Amino acid sequence: MPSETYLELQDISKTYASKTVLHKTSISINQGEFVCCLGPSGCGKSTMLNSISGIITPSSGKVLLQGKDITFLPPEKRKCGVVFQSYALFPNLTVAQNIAYGLRGKEWNKKNILNRVFELLTLMNLESYEKKYPSNLSGGEQQRVALARALAPRPSLLLLDEPLAALDAKIRMRLGEELRRLQQQLGITTIMVTHDQQEALDLANRIIVMNQGQVEQVGTPEEIYQSPKTKFVAQFVGNINFIIPPNSQNKKEIAIRYEDVRLNYLTELRLQEEGTFVARIEEIRYLGNTIRVRLLLQDHITEIYADCIRSNRDLYTLNNLVSVNLPRASWQSWE
Repeated sequence: MPSETYLELQDISKTYASKTVLHKTSISINQGEFVCCLGPSGCGKSTMLNSISGIITPSSGKVLLQGKDITFLPPEKRKCGVVFQSYALFPNLTVAQNIAYGLRGKEWNKKNILNRVFELLTLMNLESYEKKYPSNLSGGEQQRVALARALAPRPSLLLLDEPLAALDAKIRMRLGEELRRLQQQLGITTIMVTHDQQEALDLANRIIVMNQGQVEQVGTPEEIYQSPKTKFVAQFVGNINFIIPPNSQNKKEIAIRYEDVRLNYLTELRLQEEGTFVARIEEIRYLGNTIRVRLLLQDHITEIYADCIRSNRDLYTLNNLVSVNLPRASWQSWE
């Protein structure tokens, strides 16, 4: 994991009229990191990204790149490569011309431009698409062209605003893997905005979880999933039950992830285990590698979900009475 601070946000905020869309936010991002900013629509994640790129100017606070204050620096002087969800390719330009579009200045003579375009066409496996126009490309191919164009000027920072959101699930997964491989290969510091929890868990070194203009938690994918600091993070990342267990003395709500709920055949021995209850299977959903079961616990009030492996198929039958174990080590709670 890279350890040298590369980008720093110091108490940045953004207010439009009387509405604050980004509250004071301070974050440090290390050189070479792949960071995903995760949260629901309207949570402020794109506002934060646009403050870094220079598309918008924060109402307060500072943006530092390698220790240099770039808060008021225009976007074209920040050396940021930006890819938006729409890709924003020029329809009247070929793939090669789109990639070359931002290559201007003394260092980019005709020979250097041709060499850089060829290098990126090869890197993105787009060699045979050089003379094609965007209208002749699939969504995944357009995404690769947009990424190549963003990388062409050799930016110091890559900013991605939901770049995979418009793609179908299989292509999104494959291109996400390609994006992660490419980022590691180039070693470029990358910040990606997404509302897809699985995408963030798969790709990121660290995840910034946001809600209502504020940062809820920053951590590795494992920390975010296994040790959420707030109820919102627990709900937003993964599937989790919030229940008051039957026979609870203090009536305190606990949280337990679907996959941590244990189902077994109903026996006297099982019922003697701590945290075990009788339940009836109310609903069964087949999810491919797992089975999701909705259960009604013995108090006839409390519902709980369990994600189970596909063995013991005869256990998963509607209206079956089963034992449900809620291992105390898997409980989470917040004051």
